Amino acid sequence: QYLVAAKIIRRTEDKISSPIAALLNGLLGGDTDVVTSISVVDLTETTTTDARGKTVSTPSAAAVTSTGQVAHTGADVWSITYELHRIAPQILTTVIGTVASSLVYPEVGPRWRATKLLGRLFAARSSNIAVKFRICFSQWLRRSADTEQKIRETMVKGLVSFLTNKSHETDLCQDVNESLATILTKDPSLDVRLLAIR
Repeated sequence: QYLVAAKIIRRTEDKISSPIAALLNGLLGGDTDVVTSISVVDLTETTTTDARGKTVSTPSAAAVTSTGQVAHTGADVWSITYELHRIAPQILTTVIGTVASSLVYPEVGPRWRATKLLGRLFAARSSNIAVKFRICFSQWLRRSADTEQKIRETMVKGLVSFLTNKSHETDLCQDVNESLATILTKDPSLDVRLLAIR
């Protein structure tokens, strides 16, 4: 199934790239118009009381923005985005910025998923996303000082993976080494510092 889907995407990329990018941007950004217009997304309803005291149920994109789960398939939008970079990376041209905007999301879940996805994309041997999206790469590096330990641990893994796979990108590796050095000397968690040593 994967190979068939990949072949179809490659053959029709020029026709489907804009709609796919718009769909991914909508799902990743929690755009309620996109979320409510497709039937495969697991929506939740939020019940509120309006100014007249009437109970109103409205669809909410909370299920998409907090879990990224796509109903029926068991796949999630974050994994689909990663796989698309392997098949047709041009589709992600506008999507990377949307993912990067989740790096400063107040909730930990979306912030962690964005950190993990960008780390995987930046470190992928087959991609040059870190070079093309240098501003997003810098935003990602700032997650090394995130208040949440889980995110800092994810950053250490992503940083080490980047150094392993992208040693030829010397200027980016210098930035990565600086982030790792800061973690080693200033991170409040011994576990995170030890992870950075290994």
